Amino acid sequence: MPMNSSQLAILKTNLAANTATIGGVQIKDLEHTDDNAQAIVDWYNVVANPDYWVWRTSVSELEFTRGVSVDGTVWSWTTYIGRSQGERDAWARLFMGGGSGSNPSLSNVRQGVADIFSGAGGATQRTHLLTVARRKVTRGEKLFVAVATGPGNDDVANNRGNTTNPDLLGFEGLVSRNDVNGAWALP
Repeated sequence: MPMNSSQLAILKTNLAANTATIGGVQIKDLEHTDDNAQAIVDWYNVVANPDYWVWRTSVSELEFTRGVSVDGTVWSWTTYIGRSQGERDAWARLFMGGGSGSNPSLSNVRQGVADIFSGAGGATQRTHLLTVARRKVTRGEKLFVAVATGPGNDDVANNRGNTTNPDLLGFEGLVSRNDVNGAWALP
């Protein structure tokens, strides 16, 4: 999805101040050409370093229940089966919104996971689910993390964007050449 006007303005500001280099030239000093726009797109669309974690906006039930997470956690059918019928019903409801999955970026969904797999018996399951529910952002997405606005929001000091405190996305997806050209075109 293309960036909206507010996002383009943020990108323009970042482009004008970005001192990272592409081909030995700082991004802020690159000529506004199609080749440079593509090089900028390529730069923004790599995973941010250091790692910065956000809540995913869609996770299918199969992603939760199959495979191993990036931290080596796994779904436990035994734990799931041991939950009450109401808790198992609530789990099913998390995936009935008509979309392709549940949206763990919503605090009520994360609270639902905590409620369904409450207590000591659900701790490992909660850890697995919350691990699957997060991902690393790209450099471009990191410009728009939802709570990264305002003074005093230092990532390290506030423990934001790490594996135990993922942030919220303000823009999701890849920066495009149209986005870069649109930002350059702003007055």
